[in-house]
Amino acid sequence: MKFKKEHYIILIIQITEVLGFSLILPFLPLYAKDLGASPLVIGLIPASFSLLQFFSAPIMGRLSDRYGRKPLLIISQISTLIGFVVLGFADSLCLIFLSRAIDGLFGSNFTIAQAYLSDTSTKKDRSKIFAISGIAFSVGFLIGPAIGGYLSRFNYGLAAFLAAAISLVTILLTIFLLKETVTVKKQFKFNFNQIINLKAFSTYFTTPKLRPKLL
Repeated sequence: MKFKKEHYIILIIQITEVLGFSLILPFLPLYAKDLGASPLVIGLIPASFSLLQFFSAPIMGRLSDRYGRKPLLIISQISTLIGFVVLGFADSLCLIFLSRAIDGLFGSNFTIAQAYLSDTSTKKDRSKIFAISGIAFSVGFLIGPAIGGYLSRFNYGLAAFLAAAISLVTILLTIFLLKETVTVKKQFKFNFNQIINLKAFSTYFTTPKLRPKLL
């Protein structure tokens, strides 16, 4: 398998994105606890991000099919950046929830990056490039919590702002180094039913083999 320049860039983006996300994991429960959160609320904070991602990732993926990978990747990365900045300035539980909601709603970076890898890979090499993408994910998750845990000893906001800075780097990489892989129609009309396909969601939830896993 021959690696393309775009593959290296996307893998770097994936590592830095996961690095930024995993930076905040060690101190987020402590941050929330200092602001008066109960154990249940502490659990709901990361759960809110994951729940919103569950529904928004397919929608962001479809939008990238229509409008192009690059603009949607930039939008998702900006959302992640804003989420980290809000978290860095958070002085209430509402702002912590807001930071996770912003990232959860629009920050489907990894999903769109996977679609970009699929666009730039042959069918023969696709499973290999996805395997390497999984390694990139693991590398980010290996380094991030260690850095975030160390920085949180000094200040919780410091780790959040570092995560924001990492997100800014990925935005610049996307803007200046990535080419679009989707041919966007000039006369495209937004179709709500195609982008937000509720029927597809219901199909997945009524499929016996999938329903237990999704629930």
